[in-house]
Amino acid sequence: MKHWIWGAGMLLMIGTGASADLPEPVYSTVLPQDDMQFPRVVGVPSGEEESPHATMYITVRDFYGNPVPNAFVELIFNTLCRDPLCTCNEPFANGYADENGYIELNIKAGGCCEAQDAVTIIANGINLRYYDWVVSPDHNGEEGDCAVDLADFATFANAMMSGMAGCADMTGDGAVNLADFVGFRDGWMRECDPSR
Repeated sequence: MKHWIWGAGMLLMIGTGASADLPEPVYSTVLPQDDMQFPRVVGVPSGEEESPHATMYITVRDFYGNPVPNAFVELIFNTLCRDPLCTCNEPFANGYADENGYIELNIKAGGCCEAQDAVTIIANGINLRYYDWVVSPDHNGEEGDCAVDLADFATFANAMMSGMAGCADMTGDGAVNLADFVGFRDGWMRECDPSR
């Protein structure tokens, strides 16, 4: 009987210790997406400059709500999104969180894609979030070309006038409004060499 209790206690300790280092999606945060009514990933094609509208602020926490230091965080596109999107760098968006489990990922991409699990955010091999939309100011109705220009503005203006949110809804509120225009303006005339 004593051996059974000791063995159960050891298993509990081992299990508890292992889960303390594993990312827990419920306690981790991804902003601004966690605050969006219709969450989506926003990309802005840019070279060295980073866009505040295309930055994800991620805090990786474990089951107990404690930070997971040095977690490897990556953003993975669904293969269905490879053609309509263009990216500005390879590897696309990844890095190590700091000692507080915090990392900022800047999404340097253009185009628009709606697909089930269009984007997956992964930390240490654990899926933290799935998003069905990737949007960008670089959307002229076809695939992204990693340049925000007049053709993209015409598409955005048409969406704003018609009320068809979709690819022009950069704030994830289900509408195209002034907040989305601010996001579009941030991408205006930005471009990069696409790596597809």
